[in-house]
Amino acid sequence: MAMLAEPRQRKRYNLTPRGKALYEDDTRFGTKMLEKMGWSKGKGLGAKENGSQDFVRVRMRNTNEGLGFEDRDDHWTQHEQDFNGLLKSLNGEEEEEEANEKVSDNKDSAS
Repeated sequence: MAMLAEPRQRKRYNLTPRGKALYEDDTRFGTKMLEKMGWSKGKGLGAKENGSQDFVRVRMRNTNEGLGFEDRDDHWTQHEQDFNGLLKSLNGEEEEEEANEKVSDNKDSAS
């Protein structure tokens, strides 16, 4: 029995739900329409029939990004980093870190 607060189950979709490759099915709507217009298997598309004979391959995406998703850099995080740097400099922590880095650089160059 499904409850209202039940966690969602992620569904997986199979690329070939009928168990056979879609390009092997000659009863599809698109294939029938092309055959009515004079196309036959093995010919390319176009006026000179020299178009690509390969089908368009579809790639399954298992992410939740959706169509048109563009991964972009969030600029608001830069403001947070700048603010944290300002707080460190006001507290004097930044000067201590720089001094520690200089000491470690001097040890590396002396070795």
